[in-house]
Amino acid sequence: MTNIGRLDCFLRRSVLASWTFTRRALGLGAVSIAAVGPGLAAAPASSAPLLDDARIAFLPEARQRAGAFLTGLEEAQRDRTRFAFTAPSWRNWNYFGTTLIKPGLPLADMTPVQRDAALGLLASVFSDAGMEKADRVMALQDVLAARGDPRHSSDNFSFAVYGQPGPSAPWAFRIEGHHLTATATFAGDDLISVTPSSFSCNPNAVATGARRGRITLTDEENLARALFADLQGATARHARISEASYRNIVTSAGRENSLPGAEGVPASDLSTGQADLLWALIETYSLEHLGFAAAESQRARIRSGDANSVRFAWAGGNRKDTAFSYRITGPTFAIELASVDSGAQHLHTIYHDLDRGLGQHVLAG
Repeated sequence: MTNIGRLDCFLRRSVLASWTFTRRALGLGAVSIAAVGPGLAAAPASSAPLLDDARIAFLPEARQRAGAFLTGLEEAQRDRTRFAFTAPSWRNWNYFGTTLIKPGLPLADMTPVQRDAALGLLASVFSDAGMEKADRVMALQDVLAARGDPRHSSDNFSFAVYGQPGPSAPWAFRIEGHHLTATATFAGDDLISVTPSSFSCNPNAVATGARRGRITLTDEENLARALFADLQGATARHARISEASYRNIVTSAGRENSLPGAEGVPASDLSTGQADLLWALIETYSLEHLGFAAAESQRARIRSGDANSVRFAWAGGNRKDTAFSYRITGPTFAIELASVDSGAQHLHTIYHDLDRGLGQHVLAG
């Protein structure tokens, strides 16, 4: 199945897909038309008030869609999809290319109906923009295949369900493959964690072929470059932590809290305009891909604590198509981007909630 076909799956192969893009073009906003599993109606955007501090949102449709997805699988497929909540792969998230097929059931091994159900589960947490962003990341695997590496495919993205989706017990689902990882952790119907998450890319800007001109990570690069370019004098010197770009992220699985806390320039040293750029960049990672209820909760989460203590750290050059990397650390979160290549086309990113990744604040012990 081509990735253009997959985008049709995301948007349900309907007139509503065109209507959504038309509304966006006219500046009217998107209509929620996420793919859903058999027998389930599309869930409306939640307007419920935020729940207590341990939770992100109340999402009963996620458990319903997880059940529909699992029910629609053959027994052998379910055996590949289901894992114990304590399985080793639960904490060993990995979007790197060392292993292209990740734990779980790949899209390649699903029927079209099963794919719709899997993507509907993801859409219970993601926004339309998040679904489209995931699609752009997955499509790049076909670009790599067209370059001569047949190991890559936009079908090589696996869905895994951890634990038994139920009304109270902890459970989670994950979509993962080369350059994409997203985990949603629940306690019954309460969404309690949406990290770690990564939308990464290679190449970021497609230069040839059917997808020529497509850019996967726009704000992640442009906002950061604009912010660093605007820094002057001592502020720029404090922000720069290395003349050379770091070639990969540091906060991989098991090292989520490994960034130095006092690295870079604090937000208290930025102008109002620079601080606005910084927060727009942070929200690109933490809010853009999430549905309304989850995004509102995450906005409150990243803004908690001392906003002036948030730090921005830069490494490498700042000309277009030159390697760069940056880190943003706050009281509750860490964000990284690193250019794996010298031309800033192979970009690795990560977003962590430092205390609540994988639901540890609720589930620990």
